[in-house]
Amino acid sequence: MRDPMPHGLPKNFRLSERDCNSSLIPLYFSRLPVERWLDCNAVSKLIIENATTPQKQANRILTSFVSDLNKIKSNKHTHFNLANYCHDIMNYYKVTDNKKAFYSSYNEELDLFQDMKRQHYLAQKSANLVTERALLDNIANLENDVHSRERGQIDEPSSSQNTITKENKHTSVLTRIFEFGDKLHKRYIQDDNLSQQETDIMKICLSSILDLVDLNRYGQIQSIFKDDYQKIISKYSQMFPLKPYKLDEKIDAHFLVVAAKCKANNNSSDARKYLQKMISGRKELKVIEQVLDILDEEKFLFQNISRTNLITEQDIVSKVWAPLLKKTLSVGGDLVRIKLGESISQYSQAEKQLQYVNMKHIRAFKVDIRFLYDLNGNEYDVGAGEAAKEAVEEAKVLSDKSKLLREGKDVLDCILNTVIPEDDVKNAIGHTIQIKGLCAQLISVYLNPTGLYIAKPLFKIYFPSSLLDLSDFREGLKNIFHFAHLLEDNAKLYESAMNSRKRRLSCIGCDYSTRESKQPGHSLLSSMKPTYYTPSNGNRTYSVFNHSNTHQSINTPSPEPTVEENKLDADENGWVLMQDGKWFHHEAMITLDISPYEE
Repeated sequence: MRDPMPHGLPKNFRLSERDCNSSLIPLYFSRLPVERWLDCNAVSKLIIENATTPQKQANRILTSFVSDLNKIKSNKHTHFNLANYCHDIMNYYKVTDNKKAFYSSYNEELDLFQDMKRQHYLAQKSANLVTERALLDNIANLENDVHSRERGQIDEPSSSQNTITKENKHTSVLTRIFEFGDKLHKRYIQDDNLSQQETDIMKICLSSILDLVDLNRYGQIQSIFKDDYQKIISKYSQMFPLKPYKLDEKIDAHFLVVAAKCKANNNSSDARKYLQKMISGRKELKVIEQVLDILDEEKFLFQNISRTNLITEQDIVSKVWAPLLKKTLSVGGDLVRIKLGESISQYSQAEKQLQYVNMKHIRAFKVDIRFLYDLNGNEYDVGAGEAAKEAVEEAKVLSDKSKLLREGKDVLDCILNTVIPEDDVKNAIGHTIQIKGLCAQLISVYLNPTGLYIAKPLFKIYFPSSLLDLSDFREGLKNIFHFAHLLEDNAKLYESAMNSRKRRLSCIGCDYSTRESKQPGHSLLSSMKPTYYTPSNGNRTYSVFNHSNTHQSINTPSPEPTVEENKLDADENGWVLMQDGKWFHHEAMITLDISPYEE
């Protein structure tokens, strides 16, 4: 069998110390790149050096190492490529020859370690005698030197403030957003009378999200950027343009006929007869029929939509939006499933546990509506939704939005941790839907290469309140199909990633010892930032966030591999898959945009 390859992971990728603590594994995993988990000597050396008393039984050490890999696989199961790599290495070390190689390497490293330890002890004892004498001779000089340095620091003018001022003038949008969130967070944990809107802004700022949805005076953008907010809106609104979607002309025409018949008769009888004649083989027409069913069957809800004592959020979701969305998604072959009732994303749960390592009973976002791609009993989130009643306070809507933007970010992050090709990365988007009564707003979250997540409103859908208003739903019908199409695009990204792994595992080359070329991680992996989650116990003083990698600049592209490096990664025919997705032949010195093995 071929050696396992860390496909889709960045070069020299390591687990963080936080990852190690969360998975209850030794910290040496944070110092060893995943590519070297197959290096028996490197693994053995780190294990021995980090052990209080190194064990002599190599078989127990290997068993423990494989057990730690299983913990990583379980804790990082939502990180598709890392979990699969752990699985492959576990199988690798089940092979007898590989076990023997590890035992031999471990015993060799243990002998070297013990020899070095004895030599170090003798050398240290000798050095201590010399060091003690030297310290006694020079202590007076050291004191004088310290006093001189102190006087110099007092006399010399400090230039640090000028430097900070200069940096602040050119601080990036991401840094300004994060620093604003940090200031609010300090007030938050001190219970310093933070308003609900300030708390909501804090949460999205600490998640590195630029909110282009709420543009009012007290929203995130105006609060941070003041007089420059219009420039920020103009610049980032133009990024990530939405691909146009056109509803089939015949479906549009049939809908207009149905709406006209409903308006003429103030009932759906003739419209249904018309649909039955035209519906053969066209699932899209069943969506129009579903709209008629909702309007006919839920008249009480539409008549009392603003009466909060009679209509609940669950009524609005389960009787209007869920049936409509489910029927629309069935047009694409039920590639996406809807899950209702405040369920928790596995990815968000794992990320929050990583944030609050030392806390128990961790619970991530309870999501009102989750859109899922299912495979082998596992759920993969492709979208999320939050719902509210028609007559609710603005604070509830803004709070739902703050939560929804972070849910959309988690949807996007999970996809980015799964896909490998750059073309797939460009299509990865965190889609969400915010429902308020009979109105729904579609919001999508994108990741900029600078590490800034951008939340953009796409379009709104207004569900009609009666058959007489059905013609006003023409744009809404197109948009509901568009939303379903976007969710299915995300599902197809997961489907493609799963199929790619299957192809790699089933390749006939796996039966031989030919070297496989690693598929490098995509360019946005280094741009991803952590999401902020509130403490599950409700105690603000326990609130924490991960600010690592937030201020890093990633504008400098990585250097291209040299010809020598390409030779090492080339397959048996001399072809190598480059980081930009192109294929390069080091002997012929030619480059192809597509695989040379595709027919």
